[in-house]
Parts: sequence; structure tokens; C-alpha cells
Amino acid sequence: MLEIVQGPTPARGSLDLLGRPQARTPSASLAVPEKGYCLLALISLAPAGTVERRDIKSMLWGDVSPSRQSANLRQLLSRMSKLTEPSRCLISGGETLRLPRNSWCVDVEDLLGARALELAAGLPAWLASGELLEGLNAQDPAFEEWLHEARRTVARKRAALLTEILSDEERITDLATRVRLAELLTAIEPTEGLGHRALMAAHVAAGSAYLARRAWDECRVVMREEANASPDAETHALAIRLGLEEPALIPVKAVPASTHGRLGAPRVIMMPPTGLSDEPLYERLGRVLIEDVTVGLSQYRSFRIIAAHTSFELARIGREAATGSPDTQFDYEVTISVRGGSGELGASCRLTRVADKEVIWAIQTPIDTTDLKKSLDVVVSKTVATLADAVDRAEALTPIDDNDSTGYRLYLEGRRAIGGTRLESLRQARRWFKAAVRRCDGFSSAFAGLSRTYSMEWLVRGMTESQLLDESLAMANRARHYDPNSGRALRELGFVSLYRKRHAESLDHFAEARSLMPNDGDLLADYADALLHDGQTEEALVAMIEARRVNPLPPDYYHWIEASIHYQLEDYAEAIRALEPVSGVAATSRLMAASCAMAGRVPEARRFAAVVRENYPSFRVEQVWQIVPDRRPEDTRKLMEGLFLAGLN
Repeated sequence: MLEIVQGPTPARGSLDLLGRPQARTPSASLAVPEKGYCLLALISLAPAGTVERRDIKSMLWGDVSPSRQSANLRQLLSRMSKLTEPSRCLISGGETLRLPRNSWCVDVEDLLGARALELAAGLPAWLASGELLEGLNAQDPAFEEWLHEARRTVARKRAALLTEILSDEERITDLATRVRLAELLTAIEPTEGLGHRALMAAHVAAGSAYLARRAWDECRVVMREEANASPDAETHALAIRLGLEEPALIPVKAVPASTHGRLGAPRVIMMPPTGLSDEPLYERLGRVLIEDVTVGLSQYRSFRIIAAHTSFELARIGREAATGSPDTQFDYEVTISVRGGSGELGASCRLTRVADKEVIWAIQTPIDTTDLKKSLDVVVSKTVATLADAVDRAEALTPIDDNDSTGYRLYLEGRRAIGGTRLESLRQARRWFKAAVRRCDGFSSAFAGLSRTYSMEWLVRGMTESQLLDESLAMANRARHYDPNSGRALRELGFVSLYRKRHAESLDHFAEARSLMPNDGDLLADYADALLHDGQTEEALVAMIEARRVNPLPPDYYHWIEASIHYQLEDYAEAIRALEPVSGVAATSRLMAASCAMAGRVPEARRFAAVVRENYPSFRVEQVWQIVPDRRPEDTRKLMEGLFLAGLN
């Protein structure tokens, strides 16, 4: 994590306009109104730090009469003048407005006036604190246009500072800090090679060839999608020196992307059961299994499963007779057989890559003839779940090619990145999903992935504005439009409805999604979250236990949901235990602080409260009413009690 040097509290006030805006005197935080922050930003970025009153009025209230503009400005200035003592007034002047320079430290002024050589080794917080007036609803078109250009100015200055810092390899020797700075630069300037090179080199130096290769893959995708070009020669040469290009130089035994169909999704066919002619029972069981496994696999929208009838028909007429048709070209084939011997009956299944006939997965499962139906259900569910994962793993091993990678391959990278709750991971996943839908615009699963990135960012940042949730809802609706029977789309609709506090609607979406994906661990975890916030805490725990059983090595947010359930059950020690694997993630610090406080572990609670203040400086406990979608007010009050006990206000 980037180490930020806070230093002692300055004698002057502190005005932070980068990220979520806030103003503080040495002794207290100030409740500046939203329009006040707009005014302060206009003044701080003005060429001489002074702005005419008439310009302020037209920028902030351009849609009302001049007399009303003047009244609005007078009212705003009156409110702001009461926030602090007269000697430290936020603004001053007659027909012009300015900020008293001897009273306030303004982060955006420090950023725009900084030179990389002058920055302290610890690096100032404003280098990574977010965009100008983050989360602010500007409303007035004139100010919106000004804010857009001002944010571009801030981004260009940040990029210049980061470029200069990263160009000097001896300046930042801590590898984690170099990774963080490189990620910041690539987020601001995605087509700038330096950030990608620094990121790859830092990962290799830290001993993570996997993360370095991921950074190289993303560099190629970003360059292709954003600039319709390949990485520059210097970046490409570095990738070769670091050994990241080697997989692309080895011939990959895979089916050409053109055979993957319109969405780039692999095609899987179930081959007729083998070795059944000696025993009619085996033949009947084999046919039942192939039908049921086909139905089970059809719930997965990430690949196309060919109907069982087609496989039996191909067996009848011969594969060679159908080789000329594109509809009979497949990427993977699944073979099921039923065999007996020594009084035992069992089913075996294997997955073969068609291109090179390599068996890439196999499973054997016993069949209990004393309870045949139950045993076959177990065989089918186990086979379906593990086989689907095997297809995904096989596709994920295919290197990303600048020109031929399918939308599905790009989607897999997004799905891999979205497991974390860090903003960098969520935004990285969003870039992959956007690349996937640009490659194939009807890809429902990728739109569902985009929906999740927006809703999770809203949740991680603890936002009260609805823009990200609105975007998430739009993406979920597009996912359902392209595939009305998509369990993933319904899952995202349920998730968004929950955080819009539409509990009945949310549970209806989850119920429909569960009918389509009954064994999906991620869906069960989200369902547990919806039950928790609906006040059905015991039922939520049951669903969460099932989710962990299905997915024993879960993504980060499982821990968050599980801890929330234990917190509401007043089992605070168990809540802390559930959060421990992700205790270093800032997004979990609020719940960890509350859990430790309620468990009587006050020093730990204070430590996590400090993490909250550092990463979410504008957070107030009262905002929990807007963020947490509890149906029962007493549940929200219980969380607020823990946050207050932890020392948050």
C-alpha cells in the first residue's frame, strides 16, 4: 500500500478538494454545503486565486434570474461564514471572492504547484486521493463543463508527477509503493507505456510472475481497445526480457477463436455413453446421465452446450459426415460412461479438447444402487459443477492475443479480477468486461460483470449518491435483455435492488436466479446478504454456510457478508474471525472496528477506526442509514453503536 505521510496537524485549516471534499480546522471538521465546495474549487483553481462574484453566480446558478442568483450567493456566504471564527473565514472580498492564504492549506493548490523533485520520500496524500470533488452532483451545466476540464487539468498534473517519479528507479525502492504508483499512472494514462512497464517490472522484482503477466496482458488489451494499437517497442521489449512474452511464442494447442461462435463462447458437446452394449441397465443409466448433465450445464451462459439429441444423431450418422458444417464444430467434448464390476457400479466422465485430443479433466463417481435416484442426482451435480470449472480453467490458460482473443477470454480475466474488494481490482475488472462487450456486444455475462463492478464500487466507497447504483442497474438490465434466462443477470438485479432498499423485489430476483443456478456459491452468498438485510438472520447464516461449502476458497466479499451475519447475531468474536483473512483491506475496516468494539477489544477497534479515518476521511456514522440497506432500523442502530464505541463520530 502507498505510504502517506500525514505529519502533525497544521496550524492552518485543511481544505481537501481531491477525493471526497472536506474541510477541517485544527480542532474540528466543518460541515461545508455542497455548493460551498463548488465555490471553493472555483476559487482555488482560479489563475490568481480570485473570482468575480458575477462569474460565481453564473457558474453555480445559471438557470435562475439574476436577483435569485444574488440571493443564493448571499445565503451561501452567510452559511459558510458561520462555520468557523471570523479570523479564519473561508472566503473574503468585496466584488471578488478569495480564500485567505494564511488560514488554509488546499490540497489541489499543492498538487498543481508541486514539482516531483521537491516531494518528500513519503509522498503526499493528494497524489492518490481521488479526482476533484469526487461524488459531487454539480447540477448546473456551466459548472459541470468547468469541473470536467478542471479534472482533466488535475489528471494531467498527476500523470506528469507520477511519470517523473517512476522514471527515477532509485527514488522509490519499496516495491509495493512502485506498484501502487504505476497503477495510478495506468488508470490516468492507460495508453502510456511507462506505467505498464513500471508495473510489470515491480511485480517481477517482487517475485510474482503471475501478476506481471496479468499486467502485460492488460497492457495489450488496453492499447488495442483504447488506441487501436499494440504496446510500444520499449514496453514490448521489456515484456520479452522479463519472460512475459514466452507463452505467446509457444504454439498454443487450442481451437481458433473463429470456431467459438458469435460471442466467442466455447462450444461443448456431450458424446454418447461408451461401453454400454453388454448391459441394458448401464445403457439406460448412461442416457439418463447424459441428458441430466446436459440440462445442468445449460445453466452456464459462459459456454454453449450442445443438446444431447445432437450427440446421439452424430453417433448414428458418423462424425465424418457432418464435418463440413460449422454448427458441428466443437471446442470440447464430454464423454460419459457407466461401468460395473466386483459388485460395484460407477460413472466416469472426461473432458477432451478437440483440437489436440488432450484429456484435460476427468472424474469417477460411484453409483449406489440401493438409492439409485439420489445417487444419480449426486453424480450429476458433482459432474456439472466441476466440469464447468474445468472448461473455464482450460480457456483461462489460453494466452490473450492482441487480435484473436474472444470476448469470453476477456470476460474470464474480468471475472478473475473482480474477486477482490479493492478499488483497483474492481476497476481493472471493469476494463476487462468493457473490452469483452466491445468485442461482442451481446455478451450477457460480461454486462452482468460490469453491473457488479459498479455496485461493488458504490459499496466499497460507502457512497450515498446513487449514480453508480443507477449504472449498475442499467448494466444488469442489458444483461437480462440479451439473455432473459440468465441467472447472473437476475443475481445482479437482486443485488442492486437490495442496496436500493427494495427488499421484496430483491428476494424475488434471487429466488428466480436460484431456480436457474441452484449450486452457484456466489449467488448463495448474495442471497445470504439479502436475507440478512431483510431481518432473516438465521436463514442468512444457513445460506452462507451453504455458499462456503460450495466455494471453500471464496472471494473477499464472502468474508464481509459472513462477518455481518455474525455481527447481527451478536457473535462478535466470530465476526472478527470471519474478517481476519481480509483485515488488511480498507473496505472492511468499518465492520472490523465495530466488531472489535462490541467484543470489548478497544485498542484494536481504535486501530481500525484510524484506518477508516485515513481512507474515508468524510465518513460519518450517520451515513450508515443511507449506505446499509437494513429493513429493520434496530439492525442499523446495532452497527452504529459499534462504530460509535470504536471512536468514530
